[in-house]
Amino acid sequence: MGDVKIIKRRAVEGDRSFILSTWLRGQYWKNDYFTKMDKDDYFKDFGAAVNTLLNVPSVNVFCAVLEDSPDTIIGYLVFCNAVAYWAYVKKDYRKNGILNMLSTDLELSHTISSTRIGDAICKKKRIKFNPFKLT
Repeated sequence: MGDVKIIKRRAVEGDRSFILSTWLRGQYWKNDYFTKMDKDDYFKDFGAAVNTLLNVPSVNVFCAVLEDSPDTIIGYLVFCNAVAYWAYVKKDYRKNGILNMLSTDLELSHTISSTRIGDAICKKKRIKFNPFKLT
């Protein structure tokens, strides 16, 4: 990453479209369960569910951004209490500790999402998968 400085900040309303699009695409294409659905139905219905979830006051979103360009999101973590709902890091920035930075001082015990990459990270961090544990 060279001289690039990455910082953590809370998500703002302008981040929502990036979060929504990467979450929906990542969950659909990286989890065989969701590809069983009609694609249009998935994006419409799961998109509505994610939007509803992002409006819940107890749900938090931390974003990793470029210090010199705070609108440039490198990754993010959506969580509530000890439950991680979704995490994403741009491909070119993976394996650089971005998710560790976003989860510093959090005691995450569960996740509601499952992808091949996410499962490996959760196993390493001893985070249990439970799609029904929403808080």
